[in-house]
Amino acid sequence: HYPQGCSAPEDGVVSLALGLGKTIVDGGACWTYSPVHPRRPMPFGNARALMRGTQARFWAIHMGQPPAHDPIQETEYMVQPGLKEAEYDDTLRFVASTYDSGADLLRPGVGNPGPRALDFAPLRVFDDVPLTPMLRRLLALSEEALGGAVEMEFAANLDLRRGTPAELGFLQVRPMAVSSGETIVGEDDLSDYRVLVASESTMGDGSRNDIEDVVFLDPDVF
Repeated sequence: HYPQGCSAPEDGVVSLALGLGKTIVDGGACWTYSPVHPRRPMPFGNARALMRGTQARFWAIHMGQPPAHDPIQETEYMVQPGLKEAEYDDTLRFVASTYDSGADLLRPGVGNPGPRALDFAPLRVFDDVPLTPMLRRLLALSEEALGGAVEMEFAANLDLRRGTPAELGFLQVRPMAVSSGETIVGEDDLSDYRVLVASESTMGDGSRNDIEDVVFLDPDVF
């Protein structure tokens, strides 16, 4: 958990993406927010920056003639279209906002013409589909059952016109391995002759005692 605004680690974190979950599993662009503060925007400087940093393509199942089987490929039966195709299928109504260039802001929904941004504002800001309250409830029940922080995966199907009735698939839940140790790094540690790489700006820390070899690949000749 990396705090955003007044959110706390115990609040949990939700990541949403249009299409198949491969986008999130692969670390692609998705919308991440605190389920306790769902209406808070992500830390983009302006609407234009937000549109550049949000999901622009999504994974879907290839419904046409499949290519020849390739044991190396893992996406041979999948396609990755863009938001234009998603809007043609009318699947953006509850997951997108529209950019208003005159006001330089995003308006929830797709009722007006303009570029779309997948910020899931219709789901986060309005309560027509109670997705966030349901996720908070599932997180609480899972943490109570497993006795600690959890990671869960889910999938939702919404009615294209009204949002509801909706289906929420609770796919899996597992304990989240959270390190309880604390590492203090001082200035002397950063300048030690045994240090391979050092930085004053990092995200997270930890320690490993079983590393014996380090293989470095020169990016210029790889």
